[in-house]
Amino acid sequence: MKKLAVGLTTLALSMGIFSPVAALGSSQAVSDVSAYYRVDLGYKVGWKAPSDVSGVTGYIVTSQPGGQTCVVLRTTAKECTFSTRALGFTQQYRFTVATLKNGVAVATSALSNPVSAASIPVFPLAVASNVVSNTQVDVAWIPSPNTGGAPLYGYKITYWKSDTLGNPITSTRADVLVSDTFTSLTVQSGFMYIINVASCNAYGCNSAERWSYANTGATNVTLPRVISGGSASTTCFESIYDANAGETQLGSCGSVVANPSTYPVVDPSATTLNIQLATKFDQGAGFSRFMKSYSLNTWGPIGLAWFAYFNATSKSVANGFETPVVVTSTTPTTCEVVGPKIIFKAIGKCVLTGQAGGNGVWNPSNVATATLNITN
Repeated sequence: MKKLAVGLTTLALSMGIFSPVAALGSSQAVSDVSAYYRVDLGYKVGWKAPSDVSGVTGYIVTSQPGGQTCVVLRTTAKECTFSTRALGFTQQYRFTVATLKNGVAVATSALSNPVSAASIPVFPLAVASNVVSNTQVDVAWIPSPNTGGAPLYGYKITYWKSDTLGNPITSTRADVLVSDTFTSLTVQSGFMYIINVASCNAYGCNSAERWSYANTGATNVTLPRVISGGSASTTCFESIYDANAGETQLGSCGSVVANPSTYPVVDPSATTLNIQLATKFDQGAGFSRFMKSYSLNTWGPIGLAWFAYFNATSKSVANGFETPVVVTSTTPTTCEVVGPKIIFKAIGKCVLTGQAGGNGVWNPSNVATATLNITN
């Protein structure tokens, strides 16, 4: 019956049968309608309940433009979500919420805040490097004009020394954040360097598809057969660099054109979204995927990173936790939490608690618990 009611309600709305009959400010109109988008969640719309819910049987959320609807048939409902597939990536939307009594709209809210689809930016289209000397490598790249719907705060250059097989040595990693589309790296003589460039906005960073390589004198490194991103071509680097530095109007790397007039504007202050919604969304939290037991002899010396095992609605695929997270142990003689790791200290039960805090979008989560068995 519930599915039938939803279907009939949606059909009636599409035919124009439902129309708000109560003025804004009615005691049965919801208030503080708020909208938020995240690529893995879709378009979330939340609201505060009417002051008078007598006879209320549900709500219809309507997008503007487009008139797409999201129906919930519960008196206590306070949010509804449109999928990204339903609304797409190109429009800016605002939403209204109509209060229903037995399928009839009796009051409609004011419009929500505007919201657009946004995510991490598209990766740089080409990256090239050039060895200036045994202690300096210059890097230039062609960024995509697609910022993901949020301003870029910069480009992150990550570089490593290479092992003999052409793989990055993790312990040698270095990161540099810049606003320009070219930079100089200070390096050491006698090494092969692996260089990655990522475009960054408040949702996260997206790396170029392939690394660039620069050799300051290494003779024992076997590189991958294909070196992409223009790093194998001095002509490619010079063309991009000259365009990015303003020495020429255009440059190129293969089929990709370096045209600085199409490059996105970089705002170094745009590192956070700084969203403050009138109605915040509830979030859930919990631990998962722990093994049945952990050996003290094996895990005691190295610890276990809790990040991969603690989940919350505010944890995004691209950017990790969007709110502060606190994970603690209630059994300190058996285990303790030190920074990002669970440290096992003795055989027995290790009991953990975890909670994701709130911000301008999310309310604090529930307090989640987990019990781990520590064996010899």
